Amino acid sequence: MNRLLPKTTWANFWQTAFWPGIVPLALGIILAGAIAWLLFAGMWFVAVALALAIPMSILLQRYPLIAVFIWLMVLPLFPPISSNRYLYWGIHYMLMPMALGLNILMRMLRLKEYKPVKLELIDLVPIIYVLVSVFSVLFNGDLQGYRQDLILAVYNRAFVGFVAYWLIRFLAPKDKDITRLLPLMVILLIIESVVGLLSWFTPEVLPAMWRSNRLLGARVTGTFGEPGAYTTTLMFTMIIILQYAMTKANGLVRVLLLLLFAFGSFLIFFSFSRGSWLALLVVLGVMLFLYPKPILTMIAIAAPVLVILSTTLLADEFAWAMQRLETEQTAESRVVLANAGLRMWRAKLVFGWGYGSYDLYDWRFMETVENISPSRWDIEKGTSHNTYLTILAETGLAGLILYALPMLWWLVRSVRQYRYLSDDGFLNRKMLVLLWSYILFYAIVTQFIDMRFFWYSLGLVWLALGLVAYIVQTRLQPQDQPQLL
Repeated sequence: MNRLLPKTTWANFWQTAFWPGIVPLALGIILAGAIAWLLFAGMWFVAVALALAIPMSILLQRYPLIAVFIWLMVLPLFPPISSNRYLYWGIHYMLMPMALGLNILMRMLRLKEYKPVKLELIDLVPIIYVLVSVFSVLFNGDLQGYRQDLILAVYNRAFVGFVAYWLIRFLAPKDKDITRLLPLMVILLIIESVVGLLSWFTPEVLPAMWRSNRLLGARVTGTFGEPGAYTTTLMFTMIIILQYAMTKANGLVRVLLLLLFAFGSFLIFFSFSRGSWLALLVVLGVMLFLYPKPILTMIAIAAPVLVILSTTLLADEFAWAMQRLETEQTAESRVVLANAGLRMWRAKLVFGWGYGSYDLYDWRFMETVENISPSRWDIEKGTSHNTYLTILAETGLAGLILYALPMLWWLVRSVRQYRYLSDDGFLNRKMLVLLWSYILFYAIVTQFIDMRFFWYSLGLVWLALGLVAYIVQTRLQPQDQPQLL
């Protein structure tokens, strides 16, 4: 037995001393020296960020889902402008990828017991999409001067969203984890409501970063300055609030949450985004199927209130809404721009013109369509107003298939397994339908806007898909699992 002791001790050294003891000590010494040097060099912001990285790493190791919570709450409040670039480095560029990387490292080193991850081949498809997008930039000579910026754009717009999806797949959150989102979503909805209404009535009281520079007219856009990004954010908060109200809340709390949900619908209407109006009507139809009593009650109360407001306090706003429905100018412009995008795709069907290259080439493909001629604005400043046309034009059919394939895969799985899913808890079969209604809302809105510039909305839809995959895989009723897996 004594001869076996040294071998056993050496084998345990890595688990008991090296990784939990020696490595943190060595990293602490190195980081302390680096922070001291940065302070001496006057780079105090980097030094502070590096100092915060240590407690943040510990927090991410203990509860990695906090990365998603911070990203959800902080990012919409700070537009991607130059003064906020350091915050974006920490919150958007690094936080969720760091949480995922730490989780994978902990699993590899077996420093903590984790449930096995039920990954499938479909989970690797986003990686292929990222590689195709990067190669489309690298092998396009016209993009030589833009390559670094465009590869960073692939990371910001696509990869971070995929990380949100993978985080949910790896972390397998329980009901209590997702219900912790409720106070965050309530706060976010209230903030977006207040900012949106103030920007409508008294924009001068808002911080400069929340005042939109876009020529949007009298439209409620919250902290985003763009109706589509604003309404997709509102709808995400609304599905969490509705599901919590119907599964966890009672009495006055349920009433208050349903009122918040109704107020969110009100604000989506006053975004004056026709795509968002259509999406809201479709999603309310789905929700009416799921929860008929509260949705019908909300409609019954809201309809007469809106009729009264349309003839009194908000008469001008409702007149503007009718004008939005009847105007043809923006619709004609979008016909010309959409045709240009289709012609771009037909010119390079399979791999497209290169990620981020749409605005570089679209003017070459503009032509008169049904007596609608391109305007000077279309040629000089016009861009895509359809996310999927942008993907087709820039990365071709290969890019669109790779981008959409995970969603189609989990949609088919959801339909096939819906009747076998549990009715219990927060993440039940109705939540699955609500998540798909959010993805449907996003899909409709992005038929009228190119969402590539709004990283938060891109991340939200992949986060929702991660929750869909988790529900489909893990929320089966016990007696049904053997037949489906």
